[in-house]
Amino acid sequence: MKLNVVCLALAMTICTVANAQEPAAKKKGKQAGRNTPAALVTRQLKDVELTEQQKSKIQSMAKEAMAEMKSIREDAGLTPKLMKQRTEAAKALKDSEKKGDELVKAINEKAGLNEAQAAAFQKLNAVRQKLLKDSVALLTDDQKSKLPKRLVGKGPNGGKGKGKKKKDAA
Repeated sequence: MKLNVVCLALAMTICTVANAQEPAAKKKGKQAGRNTPAALVTRQLKDVELTEQQKSKIQSMAKEAMAEMKSIREDAGLTPKLMKQRTEAAKALKDSEKKGDELVKAINEKAGLNEAQAAAFQKLNAVRQKLLKDSVALLTDDQKSKLPKRLVGKGPNGGKGKGKKKKDAA
């Protein structure tokens, strides 16, 4: 389970890097605004038929998230060039045998990131995950049932725990 969470976090980080390379305002046509946090969340929730009120609330939360993410990038000195380097490093190492934290560390090293920059990527990912979690919380039970299980908590403890106990073979 922990590996799934780490893989999801890595995938989201890679998406962030790709999205942050070029501001949405500079993109034209179909590309404009396509990779903003709001657009990414909306795409992940496309099968649940969001109401206008839900879309509006997600947009509002996404604006806050974008401001926070911009601040994180600026504070850590994450330039589009560094973000592109990290994306390229992730692509180069995606088929490696490394997984989870070991893979993230190798990607950061290959991209030439210092500790503060690597920590900034973790913070960016946390902001994105919070936006997705808060967006899912807006959904009705019927809408949540249409989502992939990775987007919805799995039980009272959010999927954490040891699972079912095996019965004694007595």
